[in-house]
Amino acid sequence: MEPEPRAREATLQSFLNCYIRETNAYQLSVGSEKADDIPTIRVPLGQRNGEIRLELRHRSKVGRHRYRLPGQYKLGDGEFRPLTLPACLSLLLEELGQLRDEEDNRTAVLRRSLESYRNIERSLEARDGGLPDHVGEWSFHEAEQSLLFGHQMHPSPKSRVGFSPGQADAYVPELGGSVSLAYFRAKPRLVWSDSAVERSAPDLVRDLLRQDPTVSEEFVAEHVESEDVLLPVHPWQAARLRESPRVQRLLDTGTLRDLGLVGQEFYPTTSVRTLYHPAAEFMVKCSLAVAITNSVRTNKRDELVRGIAAVDLFRGELGEELTERYPSFSLVGDPAFLTVDTNEGDESGFEVLLRENPFRGGASGVAPIVALCQDVSDGNGTQLGRHVSAIAEATGRPVRAVAKEWFRRYLDVVVEPVAWLYLQHGLAIEAHQQNVVLGLDAGFPDHYYHRDNQGYYATESKAEQIISYAPKFRDRFGTVYPDTVADERLRYQLFVNNVFGVVDALGTGGVADEADLLAALRDRLRDLQRIEDDHSEFVSALITKPRIARKGNLLTRFRDFDESADRLNRQAVYTPVTNPLVAEASHD
Repeated sequence: MEPEPRAREATLQSFLNCYIRETNAYQLSVGSEKADDIPTIRVPLGQRNGEIRLELRHRSKVGRHRYRLPGQYKLGDGEFRPLTLPACLSLLLEELGQLRDEEDNRTAVLRRSLESYRNIERSLEARDGGLPDHVGEWSFHEAEQSLLFGHQMHPSPKSRVGFSPGQADAYVPELGGSVSLAYFRAKPRLVWSDSAVERSAPDLVRDLLRQDPTVSEEFVAEHVESEDVLLPVHPWQAARLRESPRVQRLLDTGTLRDLGLVGQEFYPTTSVRTLYHPAAEFMVKCSLAVAITNSVRTNKRDELVRGIAAVDLFRGELGEELTERYPSFSLVGDPAFLTVDTNEGDESGFEVLLRENPFRGGASGVAPIVALCQDVSDGNGTQLGRHVSAIAEATGRPVRAVAKEWFRRYLDVVVEPVAWLYLQHGLAIEAHQQNVVLGLDAGFPDHYYHRDNQGYYATESKAEQIISYAPKFRDRFGTVYPDTVADERLRYQLFVNNVFGVVDALGTGGVADEADLLAALRDRLRDLQRIEDDHSEFVSALITKPRIARKGNLLTRFRDFDESADRLNRQAVYTPVTNPLVAEASHD
């Protein structure tokens, strides 16, 4: 399929699935058991006395349906006509405004969804034939830059408010971008930094530059060996900072110097703002004032210290216990940060985290779950489906047996440690698809690298227990939720987003039956339920409740919420959806 129709299909599919799941405003007609009876979804358009009609190419038990597009729609007494992308977006956003009856952001949602569609088309054009056949052949760098479609249950997964079209080539991972870091030289009194390792954050930056073969000896002698502090900044962010009046004042007084682009080029990873080089000791997680999916990607001051606190916590008794039980789990720590502190109480825009790099040397056989769950570029299957098929072909085993083993080992490596940490200690780590990087052994899940460790929260019932492991964590932790809220959030991140995404990728990939995978998951949940206490329904709700909460990305964008907001009720919208574990159990 050519890039434009493929991009259009991907955008329609994601938007329709978001709308149907988040509003429940549709009717499903399954028909009879005849082979030629195709399930059909009807979406009423009350505002226009019309409807959208869609035939299902694949009916997903976990909610990510595939449609025979373009579909049809009619208004009033008119005839059915092909459903175009602009018509679909406009009509459903109009309908959503009526259903929600609240202040909305529909014009911006429409604009961002169309921008995302154009960006997907651009990526498909640029990367056609540019990836190995399946993820088992990817390096970490290739896996991180493989997301041509992005979050597949989001209305605008590839929208990037802030980048101009010409800038995207260098800054966006799916276009194969790479950039040198911009550096600013600051007087020490101007810098706020901390480190959880023996070397200070400024010294870690100095070492990055000393070890870079493209940095001249003259630059090292003049700038790196000085008493001043060098701050790495994303080049897009650096251009923005240069226009800031308070930064200009610092530049004018000489307390801050702009050194321009320095050193080897780093590769943007799935998050866009975290930059990786195979030879570098650390990745660099930069502030980036660009709106991507549901938030502006700037590093908050409390996130900086939370990263340090997490490294301290996992270095101690809790980490030792976790490693003893689950040696296949590793935290990819953010052990140092630095920023310009203007004493104005807010972020200056220079905030940068140094992230451990366990993938030095261009490690292969590693991939984030979000890359495994992506559809292949031509739309015929998923990356995980192709990967499992390749294992089966290489070993001569039945493909469904390989898929069953792959899923079982995935539950061992990913679900078990996250659930144990939460149920036993009340500590939740945001184990959604992008944060979970799998190490593969002979193609099967073997190691779990957890990244983005500012995303921690504790339950009220066990917060003191967590703090007892690392007393310094008390002042730096910051996020404690009521148990019911923490249950809901982690249940979404680990199971609805992550595990159900893997179920979908294996099922749609044609290598497993979704019902069989859900049955295996139910069995695992019954085992985990044994360590669930009276404060929590984290596991039991998945086994017993017919509806569970999932994050509504369309409604979150529709209400213009930012997930990085401090206020809990402004971070995201959660909506109740059918629980496939209970729905399928009723059919057994």
